[in-house]
Amino acid sequence: LAKGRALKNSEPLFLQTTDDRGRGLRVTFVWNQDRYSHTVAIVQGERLLPLLASDECGDDPGWPLAPPLQQLSIEPRADGCHVALGVGMAGRSHWSISVEPIAGEPGFLFDIACRTVARPAFLGTRYRSQVPAMVAPDHASAELEISGTRVRVRAVAIAQQPPTLIGETVDGFAVEPQFAIPLTAPTVRWQYELRLS
Repeated sequence: LAKGRALKNSEPLFLQTTDDRGRGLRVTFVWNQDRYSHTVAIVQGERLLPLLASDECGDDPGWPLAPPLQQLSIEPRADGCHVALGVGMAGRSHWSISVEPIAGEPGFLFDIACRTVARPAFLGTRYRSQVPAMVAPDHASAELEISGTRVRVRAVAIAQQPPTLIGETVDGFAVEPQFAIPLTAPTVRWQYELRLS
């Protein structure tokens, strides 16, 4: 299930994936001032349980706590699924994102990249959560539970990229790619999955 093509200041756009019992996840994109933010909700039939909200706050406008997306569209793929594609910039850096359903089960893969010419003050995706995130000791995954439904967040390894780690924050968690200083490549990329567990 997908809705829309992005027009700034338009109604929210969303992607949804569910199993044969109507259980799944929905990602909703909303235009907020000068960029898109997104939320994640658990789907239980006709019921939506809010779970996560991307956190765009931060003290440094050049290094936001979530990818700054000024353009976004939801596009059909050849297999009949839909993918969200977005781009944006802050300071002298450029971000891109794709969000696509995971084949065969209710969940999404987030694939994000940032091309920068300066040392990042922060890179990653930070979320505010309705419930505490239980981060695994190796910081490669986290679990959240609400109303008896568990959602797992898992960092995905990318060839020739340093690992991505998941860490607790005061009001949620952050998915943060590790990178060498000085940067060995101008583009830092990170992937993570959100799925029912």
